[in-house]
Amino acid sequence: MGLCEFRLRRLDSATQWFLQASNSSNPNVRGKANAMIGIIASSKGDYEAANVALTSASIDLSGKDKSEAESRTTSTSTHQPTVHTSHYYTLQFGAYRDKSNANAYIQSLNATLDKAGLGNAWIAKETDRLGRTMFLVQAGRYPSRTSASSRRKRGDLPQCIVAESP
Repeated sequence: MGLCEFRLRRLDSATQWFLQASNSSNPNVRGKANAMIGIIASSKGDYEAANVALTSASIDLSGKDKSEAESRTTSTSTHQPTVHTSHYYTLQFGAYRDKSNANAYIQSLNATLDKAGLGNAWIAKETDRLGRTMFLVQAGRYPSRTSASSRRKRGDLPQCIVAESP
């Protein structure tokens, strides 16, 4: 049921179902439920709750699922989470000289991002090589370039690039 609710973008309801499944006596069910709780929490910007859920998931999972859960937690030495590091990777959907154009694009982009589970986009202000101010439309925070690139390649997002953020 949790996956059905998740696919219908009913994240609160999905979370409730996954919370029930996270108490299962079956470690695989428990691990996958905790992983989904972590993914939903991360998409909502609650990185602490995501870390707790993904750490629990990595205990119960094996193989590729375990590796993926571990890559998203603070407890791994090779993949630090974005909330605790000085830099992270993000998906960049546009760069504008005029902030109002960036804001307008965000208004049209957020529904698509929400549908894809990324939450809302934001504007990062940056100065280019010539000293001009640029307004970068970005979304998603990833601990590695690989994880950001994998997310971009799923094919459910508008054209974007992977960018490193301070």
